[in-house]
Amino acid sequence: MAQQQQRRRKATAQEVLGDPEFVTNKSIRDYCNAGRLFCRDGSLEIAMAAEELQAVLSQIHPADTRMAGWAGSRRAKDVSRHLMIAAGALRYAAGSMAKAYASFQKNYAPELEAAGAKPKAKPTFKFEA
Repeated sequence: MAQQQQRRRKATAQEVLGDPEFVTNKSIRDYCNAGRLFCRDGSLEIAMAAEELQAVLSQIHPADTRMAGWAGSRRAKDVSRHLMIAAGALRYAAGSMAKAYASFQKNYAPELEAAGAKPKAKPTFKFEA
């Protein structure tokens, strides 16, 4: 049984993100990007699991025959809804990780320019005939 648990064990956030060592702007970017990817992937996994759980639970017939029909799918949706909320929270966390680095770039633009980092130029919109 211990071997099964070791095989099924997934990477933890600590293993994926590592210790935060914010010594350069690149280390901040890398940490925020790794966190964003971790949260995004987790969000997708949990959302898919919620849909699978709902499908499985909706197939269980209630013990009380008076609750047959919509009650089975209603109970399944009630249970899986919590996983969907967790998936949404991770989607929000992924966006916040991206916003953290964008905020760093915005708030420390003079220091970044002084260090030689080039500010991103916004592409200009052009009309073509």
